[in-house]
Amino acid sequence: HSLLRFLPQGAHLASLRALRRWLKPGGAVIFSHRLIAEHQDTEPYYLAEYQSAEPLVALFSQAGLRVVSLQESVEEGGPRHRILALLQAT
Repeated sequence: HSLLRFLPQGAHLASLRALRRWLKPGGAVIFSHRLIAEHQDTEPYYLAEYQSAEPLVALFSQAGLRVVSLQESVEEGGPRHRILALLQAT
């Protein structure tokens, strides 16, 4: 689920670092998050903190999580753009 959507942006790094600590060395987790560009004509509910995958990948790295696999998908006819990442504890 898009965990970060429900946390203040200032808590994102600390939350991902906590997730990293819960994993065994080399442990993995699947992470999903919604991306919506600011310029898209969308309802405020659908807006997201991150408009592209790059800031999230940097956040994962800062938290000690390595991106093993990253998949992006765009909902046909809708405003949703989602990433699905396989993250591994470093």
